[in-house]
Amino acid sequence: KNTLKIDSYSSHKAKKAVEAATELNIELTFIPDSYTDTFQTLDISVFGALKSIANAKLSQLLLNDPNIEIGMRTSVENMINSWNAISKETVERGWSQYL
Repeated sequence: KNTLKIDSYSSHKAKKAVEAATELNIELTFIPDSYTDTFQTLDISVFGALKSIANAKLSQLLLNDPNIEIGMRTSVENMINSWNAISKETVERGWSQYL
């Protein structure tokens, strides 16, 4: 059985999510609120950088065109571009504590 440690976000605890994990032989371990920075360090080191870059790109997009409609396609493209902007070193530093 595999174990997945995740935060206590409501959608992670939803009945469908728990049932899907059970069907996939995954044991869910929920991290208590306010402890994700301790137990999910990739949230800070990698995904924090991703969120920061994505937000900056979206802000720039809105500054360039305040009337732009940001739909799913634009959001996904923004996340892909943001992920590609993260340096290899940032990802390696995030994983280094686990290796």
